[in-house]
Amino acid sequence: MEKSFSVTLSELRKEKHITQKNAAKSLGISQALLSHYEKGIRECNREFLVKAADFYGVSCDYLLGRTEERTGEVGLDIHKAVSGDSELSTETLERACIAIKEMLDGGADERLNLVIAAEIYRCILLGIKAGALPEKWACAGSKPYSEFYLDSVAAASAQYAAGIKGGSPAKKWKDVPPCIETIAQAVRELLRSSFSSLPFNED
Repeated sequence: MEKSFSVTLSELRKEKHITQKNAAKSLGISQALLSHYEKGIRECNREFLVKAADFYGVSCDYLLGRTEERTGEVGLDIHKAVSGDSELSTETLERACIAIKEMLDGGADERLNLVIAAEIYRCILLGIKAGALPEKWACAGSKPYSEFYLDSVAAASAQYAAGIKGGSPAKKWKDVPPCIETIAQAVRELLRSSFSSLPFNED
């Protein structure tokens, strides 16, 4: 049975033999507010969640009761559907990246990170071009208004992604992680709405 955030938060403090007053001071909140968090009277915001995870040396997923592993990504059950997995959220994208990394050989992590970074940067450039993001977000020397520059970033990402190698997927996982299913379905719907006449629109 999963522990609630409030119970885990209280247990971690007691494990470290820290008074509620001292813990609250270290976490930058009042003792009364920490007491409310530990009793489940109030819900914390994301900033406090991250700060508490760092303070107690555990992962945010552990604090939220999503995994029994206290630290790191090792042992995180990607197959287990969590709140939000059915929606295309930042958390879903993060879990998908973890799932992909678990499938890859260890040396492929850096390559995957660069591919993701290139795609995010391309989105930034498109945002600048559309006037939605500040131009200073582009690195010095880049040309966010140039179609050629944008295409070059996409081409470099695709070329680098082609070199990603994995182990034996069939032996590792039999089912598709929920976070991956959500992303695949979202992109499929995007393709269907953008290119309705192409084959992938067929069911």
